[in-house]
Amino acid sequence: MQSGSLAGYFALIEAATLCLRRPTLQRYGRQTSFDIITKSRANQVLMVGLAILGVAVFILGSRVLTSVGVPFQAAFKKIQAGMSEAEVVAGLGTPDEKSAQFRLGQYAGFEKEYARAADSGSSYYLIWNKGVDVVYTVGFDNAGRVTMKAGGGT
Repeated sequence: MQSGSLAGYFALIEAATLCLRRPTLQRYGRQTSFDIITKSRANQVLMVGLAILGVAVFILGSRVLTSVGVPFQAAFKKIQAGMSEAEVVAGLGTPDEKSAQFRLGQYAGFEKEYARAADSGSSYYLIWNKGVDVVYTVGFDNAGRVTMKAGGGT
């Protein structure tokens, strides 16, 4: 190979790597400082816009997730001892589970609720799962009347 052709190859490789290192807008084969500033500014505006969008999605998502249980919690507070199963289901909706065992989202921190359930004389429980690990439970006696209620989880 001739040394002139090697120099040409090296020049071509250098030009290619220079283009890869500094991708900018081109006008008529020349790079202008305005193009560099414009592209940099456009990237900044894009990044700020994406950040604002991310914050908005986070805020709206957290409001939706926390507000989903608000009507249920209000209805759950209205449940009183002696109410019939039909009244409870009318107020809270169809339960997710019917069980002979009392259950909340976790045991730790809710030991008093588990003790109340054991002493309540409930023969069965209707259970509503709300959120990731939040459970609402209503206990009933053999006559189908509320004996206790509890809600909790992480």
